[in-house]
Amino acid sequence: MLLRTLGFSLLALAALTPAAASTARSANCGSPPAYWKATRPDKAVVVNTVAISQGEGRVLTWNGSPVTPKQLREYFQIVKALNPSPTLVLVVSPSAHCGEVRRLRQMIQETLRCDGGQCVEVGA
Repeated sequence: MLLRTLGFSLLALAALTPAAASTARSANCGSPPAYWKATRPDKAVVVNTVAISQGEGRVLTWNGSPVTPKQLREYFQIVKALNPSPTLVLVVSPSAHCGEVRRLRQMIQETLRCDGGQCVEVGA
């Protein structure tokens, strides 16, 4: 009984920690569009990676380099013109704010052809 109570107390404490709160932040952002994939492609597949996280403000990266939303839109336009279009992997950090995640998904949807499986969303 004591172990059960202790275990429950530890779970309750873990739920109140900042890490748990930040996980809930992006975990509650809803699902990406149904035709987006949820697993990273094989390493042999050429991909571009966009990552979103929250530090002191929103942090966006394109293949590991910091970018602005304007730069991302420009990169998406370039990628859209490529044939075949490379896969785009959106990596969402647990610290990312849902509004930012939704805006980024919308930008991707408006710019790229995602209905053919070229878009993937995964957690960081």
